[in-house]
Amino acid sequence: MSYTIEVYKGNQKAEKHLGIYALYVMFYPQLVAGPIERPQNILHQFHETKVFNLVLFKSGLRLILWGLFKKVVISDRLAIYVNLVYEHPEHYHYINLLLAVLLFSIQIYCDFSGYSDIAIGSARTMGYELMTNFNRPYFAKNIQEFWAKWHISISTWFRDYVYIPLGGNRNGKRKMYLSLVTVFLLSGLWHGANWTFLAWGLLHAVFMVSYLLYKGTKHRPLTNNFLINIFSVVVTFVLVSFAWIYFRAESITKANDIIGYLFSMNKPAPFVEYLRDIKLKFIFNKFSLAVSGFFIVVLFLIENWSEPNMSKFDDRPKSDYIFNVLVILAIIFFGVFRSTSFIYFQF
Repeated sequence: MSYTIEVYKGNQKAEKHLGIYALYVMFYPQLVAGPIERPQNILHQFHETKVFNLVLFKSGLRLILWGLFKKVVISDRLAIYVNLVYEHPEHYHYINLLLAVLLFSIQIYCDFSGYSDIAIGSARTMGYELMTNFNRPYFAKNIQEFWAKWHISISTWFRDYVYIPLGGNRNGKRKMYLSLVTVFLLSGLWHGANWTFLAWGLLHAVFMVSYLLYKGTKHRPLTNNFLINIFSVVVTFVLVSFAWIYFRAESITKANDIIGYLFSMNKPAPFVEYLRDIKLKFIFNKFSLAVSGFFIVVLFLIENWSEPNMSKFDDRPKSDYIFNVLVILAIIFFGVFRSTSFIYFQF
């Protein structure tokens, strides 16, 4: 669609070479779940003569390794915990429900950004550059910033092909807010014809409109205050995690039940007994919880230090070598190797 729209608008010349056009449509690294590439970024690369570049090859392999780490060490391990709690939320202590809600936020980020890293890395080993799809979204200080950092390729797609054609911010605030609601509802439907996705999209629309209304008041946030920034990051993460409940739950009813149990502080079983139950049935004991927590901290420390796509390691060969060895060891000793597909493969 983006190719057709860009050609129609005159922003991109039609591709006359059938093979190159077919390669653009079926380029395997980003075919299944993105990044959703614009023709302006990728088509010209297929016309270029590619020669082997050791720096790009090593950089691509590092990204593939990092994406695999996110998937099998963090995401798939957290999925054991999250899946059980979401399947029967009525059986568990409200602390377990809260933990599952927060851990699903990390799970889906590691799952999807891990896939994007593997896709971008695979393309890079062959000399092709795909767009950055994630840029530390959970460090966002507001919901607008979150959507500028999360699944960037789809966010900009909806902005350019839905929000702006609807009028964007050119026709007054009321129409702008209506356009935003339309965009988020459509983004929910993009994930599937289920009321849960519509609810998820509507929640983000409410968050976005509320933030813009607050931003337009005289009492603007103190963005240079460190404590205010930390508070803003935490609030944004909590709001996003709350919306993920509807995204993850099988139905609106189940999502509402989870929220009800959380706010009513449901206590059907002691926390320790629940951990024992996990240990017996799903091998997710306190040690696994500690391992998950440790690697989540490592994940955010590294991603906060490094540039998007781990580019800071390109100029640090010794650090790169140590990093790669440690990641490989973490995957071997702490990876969860089950036939678990990426979450976004279903969309």
